[in-house]
Amino acid sequence: MSIEPGAYLIQNVKHRNFAAQSTENKVEGYADTGMYPSSVPQNVRLNLRKLWSISRLDNDKYTIRNIETNDYAAVRNFSVIEENIITTEFMQPWDVKETGFKGRYVIYSTAASIDLYWGLTDGQLGTLVGLILYEVN
Repeated sequence: MSIEPGAYLIQNVKHRNFAAQSTENKVEGYADTGMYPSSVPQNVRLNLRKLWSISRLDNDKYTIRNIETNDYAAVRNFSVIEENIITTEFMQPWDVKETGFKGRYVIYSTAASIDLYWGLTDGQLGTLVGLILYEVN
């Protein structure tokens, strides 16, 4: 089943970190406390650098765009394992497919000769999201 276009938080299942755009135009593992004083309005509490717009292209591929910056998730070289996900003003297509668990999806390269998926090499905050060989994380 394909994912519906919309705004999403992208969370790594294994490490529970969220994908967020860094100030250096890279995508990194991110988490925060989620604790805000009640005086902070609800619409200010969400960090928009970790909110992504997923849109379907005419060819059934997807673009992934950061809500705060309007930059698209991309890579410089689709066929390199551990290539870091960056952000750019130019659209780049991705495949997004549901896993065996309803409501969980994987994002992977459309151009590599092998399936390379978005993933984290560890659970440290700030770890860059990169292309990895298939592993449920």
